[in-house]
Amino acid sequence: MKRIFFAAMLATIISCSSEEEVKPVQITELEFSSLSDFSVNINCDILIADKSEIQDLGIIYSEVSNVSMDKGQLVSHMETSGFLSRPTSNITFRISDLQKGIQYFINVYVILNDGTVIYGEEKSVTTLSGNRFFKKSHLISDDYNVLNYQSKGVSIDEKLYFVFEGSLYYNDLRFGDFEKLIDLPIYPIFTEHINSKLYFISGVEIYEYDLNTNNLVEKMNCPGDFSLNTTGFVIDDKLYVGTNRYWAFDPEDISNGTDQNGNALGTWSEIDYFSGNVSQSNEETSFTFDGAGYLWGNKDLYKYDKDLDSWSKVTDYPGDTFGKINNLFAFCIDGVFYTNSGSLNDSEGEIWSYNIANDTWKQIFPEDSNLTDLDFGSWSLFFVNEGQAYMYSYALSVYIVFVP
Repeated sequence: MKRIFFAAMLATIISCSSEEEVKPVQITELEFSSLSDFSVNINCDILIADKSEIQDLGIIYSEVSNVSMDKGQLVSHMETSGFLSRPTSNITFRISDLQKGIQYFINVYVILNDGTVIYGEEKSVTTLSGNRFFKKSHLISDDYNVLNYQSKGVSIDEKLYFVFEGSLYYNDLRFGDFEKLIDLPIYPIFTEHINSKLYFISGVEIYEYDLNTNNLVEKMNCPGDFSLNTTGFVIDDKLYVGTNRYWAFDPEDISNGTDQNGNALGTWSEIDYFSGNVSQSNEETSFTFDGAGYLWGNKDLYKYDKDLDSWSKVTDYPGDTFGKINNLFAFCIDGVFYTNSGSLNDSEGEIWSYNIANDTWKQIFPEDSNLTDLDFGSWSLFFVNEGQAYMYSYALSVYIVFVP
C-alpha cells in the first residue's frame, strides 16, 4: 500500500515537472508607464520559442478583478503591435479610452494556434485625475544628441519624424525605436507633412519624401526665397509657407510637368501678403485648425482664410512674461491653442490655453499643473500625437507630455 502511494506521488511530481518544462509561453511581470487621466501603457516580455505559434495577443481590462477572456474588455493588438516581426520579446500595449481616477485590473493574454489561452499575472493601476503634465524618459535612445536642437516634429501614426543636420530621423513612440532614415540633399529650415509624405524646404528648394515608398523627389523651386524665419501650415492638401510673402504649394499639380519618373513637379501661387506683427522664430509658431491657418508670436495670433485669401488678427496674449524666452512653442489640440512663455535663465514661465471658438484664455501652468520643474529655457522638440503634446527638454533629458 505504501509503495502504491509513493509511486502515485512520484508520478504526480514528474507530471508537474514535465508541465513546467513544456510551458510554451512565459509572460513577465507587467509594468505600467505613461499613465494619464485616460490612458496607460502596459510593458512586458512575451517569451516563446516560435512566434508563428501565436494566433492572437492583447490585453484585457476591467474595473473588477480576475479578468479573463469572458470577463473584461478585450483589446487585440496582433495587427498593431508589430510584435511578430520584431526580433525582441518586449512589447508595449496601450489603452487610451479609460476614465479619470478609476482603478483598473489589467492582464495580458496570448492565444496559440491550438486555441490555448495563456495569461500573465494580473495587476491593477489607477488613472490620474486632473493632472496635465507627465514625464517620459524611455522614448529615445541615450546614444543620440540630436534632440538638443530646436525642431518641429512631424507625428504620423504614433511615429515621430524630424530633421537634424541634414538627416531625417525616426522615433517609434510605442516601442522607443530610434534611427536615422535618410540623408537629405539640403539642410531644411522648414518641415511639414501631407498625409504620408514629408516636405523639406530650404531657400528656394523643396523635396518630397514618401514614407510608403522611401522615394525622395525634388519638386519645382519656389519663386520666392525662404529664410530661417519661415513658418507654414497645411490646408486641403496644400502647403502654405512664407515669412511676410506667403506662397501656396500644390505638390500633386502637373501643370508644370513631371520629372523623368512621372512625379508631379507641383505648382506655386502667391497668396495675400502677411503684414501682421508676428516675430516668427521657427515653424512651431504656426498651425492649422478648422480649415484655416494660424500664425503666433509677439503676443498676437493671426488667422489666414483661404476662401477670402486674407489675414486677420484673432487675439492678444494676456500673460505677463511673454518674450523672455527664445524657445517659443505653439500647438492646437481639439480647437484649443496652447503657448508658452518664461525665462531662459531659470524655470519660471507660463503656459496658456486659448479656446478659439469661445475666444477665451486660461492659464494652465503653473496655476493648473501638477509639475513645478518645467525648464522653459530648454525646449528643443515639439510635436502633437494622439491628442497629446510632447515637448522634449534637453535640460531634463526627458519628454514632458501635456494632456489637455
